[in-house]
Amino acid sequence: MKEIMNKIGIKKIITIIVIIIVIIILFMVGALMYNKMFYKKSYAEIEKIMVDASKKYYDQNKERLPQNEGEITSIEVNELVKQNYMKNINEYLKNDKEKCTGKVNITKINNNYKHTPKLECDNYKSKYIVEYIKENEKIVKTGDGLYELNSELVYRGENVNNYIKFANYNWRIVKIKDNKVKIILDEKIKEESAIEWDDRYNEDKESRIGINKYEVSRIKDYLNLLYNEKKLFTDEQKLLISSTNAEIGKRSITDESKDGSAEKSNILSNQYITLLPAYDYLNASTDSNCKSLNNESCNNYNYLASNDYSWWLLTANASNTYEVYKYDWQTINSSKASSSAKIKPVIVLTEDTFYVSGDGTKNNPYEIK
Repeated sequence: MKEIMNKIGIKKIITIIVIIIVIIILFMVGALMYNKMFYKKSYAEIEKIMVDASKKYYDQNKERLPQNEGEITSIEVNELVKQNYMKNINEYLKNDKEKCTGKVNITKINNNYKHTPKLECDNYKSKYIVEYIKENEKIVKTGDGLYELNSELVYRGENVNNYIKFANYNWRIVKIKDNKVKIILDEKIKEESAIEWDDRYNEDKESRIGINKYEVSRIKDYLNLLYNEKKLFTDEQKLLISSTNAEIGKRSITDESKDGSAEKSNILSNQYITLLPAYDYLNASTDSNCKSLNNESCNNYNYLASNDYSWWLLTANASNTYEVYKYDWQTINSSKASSSAKIKPVIVLTEDTFYVSGDGTKNNPYEIK
C-alpha cells in the first residue's frame, strides 16, 4: 500500500479524493434540483404542499383565521397560487392533463388551528372518515350493522365492523351525528387502575359515598386531566378531537326511552373527553327485549357488552343522589359513585378527520389522520 502511495504521490491522492467528493456533492445537488424541478408528486404529497401553503398564508394573515371554537374557514388553492404560496396543482401532477380543484379547511380547536386539505381530481378525491363510511357502509334494518336511528347513524349488534385506530389504541365507532364520528375506547388504558366516579361526602346518606352530579364529579376532573396532560393524546392528535355536549341528565333504571331525552335534559357544553351516556348503550343492542337498563337482554347482541371488566357510564340514577350506572360483568348496575371501575373515554372526531385506510374490521381498523 505504501509503495502504491509513494508511486502515485500524496498530493495526487488528495486531489483524487477531493475530486470524488466534489462529484458526489454535485450529483446530490443535481438530484435535488431535478427532483424539485421535474419530479411529479403523489396526491398525498400535493395535499401536504397545500397544507404547508395554507399555514404560510395564515401566518401572514392571522386576522382571517376562524375566531370561534369549532368554526371552519376555507381557502381555495387558486388563492394560494395567486398569492405565490404554491404552484398550480397541474405542475405537480404526474398526469398534467388531469383536472383538479382543491381547498384547505382551517378549524379552530381548543385555541389551536387544524389545516385539512380537500383535493378533488379526475382520479382521486380526499376522503374524510364520515364520507368514507357513508359511501361504503350499507344502512341495515336487521342484524348487525349501521342503522338510521333518532336522526343519527348508529352501530348496533354484536359483530359490527366499527373498529378504528387512534392514539395507539383501538376504539369503536358508536355513531355519526352532524357529520361527526363518536368513538369509545375499546381497551384498557395502559397503567391506569379502576377509579371512583365520585367520593365526596353525601349529605343525604351522611357518608362519603359520592354525589352523582357529573359536572362536579371526580371522574370529570380525572378525564380533563387525562386530556390536558397528554396522558392519552398528543397535541397533534388533539386536533382531531372536536368539542361536544356531554349529555349528563339522569335517568331511572326503568326508563324505556331510547332517544336520549332523559340524558339530554341536562347538557354540559364544550367537553373534549367524556363517557358513554346510557341510551347509547341501550341502542347498541339489537335484542327486541332490551327496553331499560335493568333488562339483561340489553347485553345481548351488543358489541359494548364484550369486555371482561367493569366500566363507568356517564349517566347517574335519577332516583337518588349517590348512584351511577356502570357496566359490570355482562350487566348494567346502579352502583355507589364511590365504588370503583375502569373508564372508557368517549370522544367526537372533527368533521374533517381524514380517512387513510382500513375497512373497519378488527384486523383492519379504520386509520385516520
